[in-house]
Amino acid sequence: MRSVANIGAGTGSYETPRVVVAVEPSSVMIAQRARSGAPAVRGAAEHLPIGTGAVDAAMAILTIHHWADLAAGVAEMIRVARRRVVVFTWDHSVFSRFWLLRGAA
Repeated sequence: MRSVANIGAGTGSYETPRVVVAVEPSSVMIAQRARSGAPAVRGAAEHLPIGTGAVDAAMAILTIHHWADLAAGVAEMIRVARRRVVVFTWDHSVFSRFWLLRGAA
């Protein structure tokens, strides 16, 4: 992968050097990004300000719970990515049933 778009990038905590653009709806989060990070643009997952097929991959790390329309956001990621779409998320209701944590408080 030569180019990656980080969708819902926040402060850039999960970015690698291959991230070439970060999309973040919050100007507060953009202002907290390191100057050495990828350039960030304001935008929402459901309407990405990125051209069709403009990046090798699009990633969304721990962000989809903020999206207004999951299907639209994923469709946009598919539109902008030439090769891969990666979504990593956390669902507490599922994780709380994990056998190792059952009964833990």
